Amino acid sequence: QEIHRRVAEAINPSLSMAILTPDGGTTYHNFGQLADGTVADSTTRYEIGSVTKTFTAWLVERHAGAALDVPVVQAWAAPPAVANTTPRQLRNHCAGLPRLSAQFAPANWADPFDGYSEAALVRDLDQVLVDTAHAWAYSNLGYALLGHWLEQHTQRDYEALMRPLLRQADLPHTLLQYPPANTPSHNKPPHKQNKEEPKKKTEGGGEKHKRGGESAGGGGGERGGGRRHRH
Repeated sequence: QEIHRRVAEAINPSLSMAILTPDGGTTYHNFGQLADGTVADSTTRYEIGSVTKTFTAWLVERHAGAALDVPVVQAWAAPPAVANTTPRQLRNHCAGLPRLSAQFAPANWADPFDGYSEAALVRDLDQVLVDTAHAWAYSNLGYALLGHWLEQHTQRDYEALMRPLLRQADLPHTLLQYPPANTPSHNKPPHKQNKEEPKKKTEGGGEKHKRGGESAGGGGGERGGGRRHRH
């Protein structure tokens, strides 16, 4: 009933889910339709958000090595306020960074990180107030920095770093950019119809900045999806 209510009220214009059963089977359940009237199914792609922080954390575990406890300034000329922050602190949300910067003011909270650039990240980090107690505090801004550090540390872009993870996880339809080249964009999620936009204020991962991890995946059929979040 709750799913049908959310679809009917356009809180979630469409939903696709997969249920993995103990016997190894999978059942698919789809509700609603996309902006062009297409009925949602198990191949519908959705932009995902903060779950992609787990992608970034996995990449850091794989590539950081001894640098996990070395200040980020060793890999990148980070702003002074965060220069001595370590990747481990960022990964564990213990770097003293806020959820979002005080300057963060997107034009559209339904897709808050659309257009969030490296220059914007540097600006935000340059003005951030760090909590020196380093208590645990969930931080989209921290994961934006972590993803950027990862690219500088490896000298590879986030897309290239993600490909082995997607292959290992058997997610052939998960994409880091959407739509991919030569692919129609008819099934792009209708974000502007989402009526719960204020919640987006706390759900992003600094998330439009590509280093946070966001991918575009195939609805319920692929246990994940999204577009281009590095956070």
